[in-house]
This record gives sequence, C-alpha cells and structure tokens, in this order.
Amino acid sequence: RDLSRVMHFSYLKAVSLIICIIIQSAGNPI
Repeated sequence: RDLSRVMHFSYLKAVSLIICIIIQSAGNPI
C-alpha cells in the first residue's frame, strides 16, 4: 500500500547520495 512512497523516498535518498559522491569526486579528483 505504501510501497510506492517508500520506493520514492529510497530513490531520492540514493540520488542525493550519488550527487554528493559526484561533487566530492569533482572537488577532489583522484
């Protein structure tokens, strides 16, 4: 019943985490 809401929350959480990783790698290139 609330599966779509949980999936949407997990999606936003994953996207924000990926954006943070991209910003960190762009700021600190290996």
